[in-house]
Amino acid sequence: MPAWFRCEQCEEKYYTASSREASKFSDECEKCGGDLQEILWDVPELIERETIVDFHLTENQLTSIYQGKVLSLNSDEIGLHVYSNKSNNLLNELATCYLSFSRSKRPKGRFYFNSQILGFYDHDDHQVVIKTPEFLVRREERSSPRFELETTVKYRIADDFGKLMAISDDNYNIGETRDISKKGLLLVDNLGLSVVNDKYIDLMIEYDDYKISTIGNIARVNSIDQSGDKKALGVKFLRRNVDTLKIIDELGLKKVAN
Repeated sequence: MPAWFRCEQCEEKYYTASSREASKFSDECEKCGGDLQEILWDVPELIERETIVDFHLTENQLTSIYQGKVLSLNSDEIGLHVYSNKSNNLLNELATCYLSFSRSKRPKGRFYFNSQILGFYDHDDHQVVIKTPEFLVRREERSSPRFELETTVKYRIADDFGKLMAISDDNYNIGETRDISKKGLLLVDNLGLSVVNDKYIDLMIEYDDYKISTIGNIARVNSIDQSGDKKALGVKFLRRNVDTLKIIDELGLKKVAN
């Protein structure tokens, strides 16, 4: 499939007729040398009704102020049912907002876009109308490709490294990975926690005969059900020793071969 890219710095757009996987396309902007990100134009096909979105009012925020569900969509406007645990109303008409959502079907990945609040209704559950974006951004670590890996993971979470190491070895939570790369993984569990970003996490992952034990930092938290109890944690590895990287490489080759 042909692909479009946009420079994060100067916003110059580039097109390649080759698929992203097959292309030898440079990761740097020819104009300013900035990093390129893939962009997708078929917005109505990627944002569907009932899609759960994370709704931010500050760019690059790691946790959600709001989360919600897409109620309606056309070429001009998106209607959202946005809910929050916060009592104060931070929405302002014509303010910029930042949204993201995940897709489990092709094209898979996490998608981001900026928009503008066109209107809202101040009730217990906010009804918000935003402008339909021109395109979406899919961000991936091209130097560290992710691959699907669904397996059980034992983990424990603490505010800092010292507290993490003080937790009893048998006091682990049980979750499940969704994908993994050399830089991190996606962990899913019924946490029911409101905020767990920026905490440390100790991970023990087993898949067939492979075992990975490592420490990470929780970089992103997203609810993946309407109740907000089931969480997806984006974990960035802090410890990436040679043995761990070798195991992840072997796992990736095995998954591709299958």
